[in-house]
Amino acid sequence: MRVYKYCDHQGVSILRQLRLKVTPPNEFNDIFEFRPTPNKAASVKWADPEEIVKVAPQLRKRLAARGKVFNGDDDAFTEFLKENITEPCIATQQQVGDMCASIVDHISKTHGLICLSKRRNSLLMWSHYADSHKGIVIGFEIPPHLRALDVDYGSRRIPWNFSLERTDREVVSDVEKLLRTKSIHWRYEREVRLVWALRDCIHDADCNGQRRYFQQIPPECFKEVILGYRCERNSDLERSVYHWIEENQLTVELNSAEPSASRFGLTFRPA
Repeated sequence: MRVYKYCDHQGVSILRQLRLKVTPPNEFNDIFEFRPTPNKAASVKWADPEEIVKVAPQLRKRLAARGKVFNGDDDAFTEFLKENITEPCIATQQQVGDMCASIVDHISKTHGLICLSKRRNSLLMWSHYADSHKGIVIGFEIPPHLRALDVDYGSRRIPWNFSLERTDREVVSDVEKLLRTKSIHWRYEREVRLVWALRDCIHDADCNGQRRYFQQIPPECFKEVILGYRCERNSDLERSVYHWIEENQLTVELNSAEPSASRFGLTFRPA
């Protein structure tokens, strides 16, 4: 699958270092990323006491993942629940809303995404992400062994199931739905996402000392570089693009974007 990354002048660092940034979702510019709806959750009944006891080992595991560790074995934890939980667990609307809002931060502690597009000719993305056509777009071929997720666009947010009896597989399925779902306002991007565990990424720091994550990209995955229409010829950016393509021996198509003579769109010709 051919996909594209829209970049400003700093995109040349991708060609230099052969890597892409992996971004935790709580750093995205969309405030609805990984935020399920708390709608219709005025009071959510999680479970009756006997139901909680049935899922005690699973509950203990989930609490441990959040840093809440119980000292003792599963049997001791079950007895603790029996002694201390005698009424059904009810969550208020405020509590459910807070939990929905916290999911994005919880996921962002362990996972990040590489976000790409199926389009190379989006006027909006050239304007927003490629410095008003002064930047570049880099095309990649996603290897078959990587699972690329197409984003689904809609007008309704995903509801979250707070039942304690859900299996790990059901939780993973719900997280994937969150990952794939965005507002219909973003559909022009035709986004494709790659998910990475942050522990498997290269850890680096930016100029402000903030931790950043990267994934190395094999040279054979680089397939195309497009210079923006407003990218000045013989500029530092253009020279850097040529230099790093040659330095890293990248076999890529090198094209320039130009406005169409007859429609609101772009055409591409060899640079």
